[in-house]
Amino acid sequence: MGIKHRPRSGRSVILICTIAQINQITYTVQEKFTGTTSSSSGGVCTLTVSASNGTMGSAAETDNYQVIDNTTGATILVAPENISVLGSSVTFTLAAAYASRAFIVIGTVTKTLS
Repeated sequence: MGIKHRPRSGRSVILICTIAQINQITYTVQEKFTGTTSSSSGGVCTLTVSASNGTMGSAAETDNYQVIDNTTGATILVAPENISVLGSSVTFTLAAAYASRAFIVIGTVTKTLS
């Protein structure tokens, strides 16, 4: 599909794009997830949440995730090395003191609209 545009200089410019280029939009959002940590094992517990569609943000970007204790409302600081991202899921490794507790996670998800 081409679009012809005639600038004031009198030159013609033709913009060429494909339908695929127009219909595929990638965007990033912050989503709210809820989950419960595992029981304690070896001094730690884990919390895994998954997006229904999209890819979870990088663990290296420290502002991609906020982990909130649903009981106390406290934000739990999680170091990047304790965050494991695998596609649409992210797992946080937390201290055993947080075992079997409910959490809210605000996480970055990249999605594609096509």
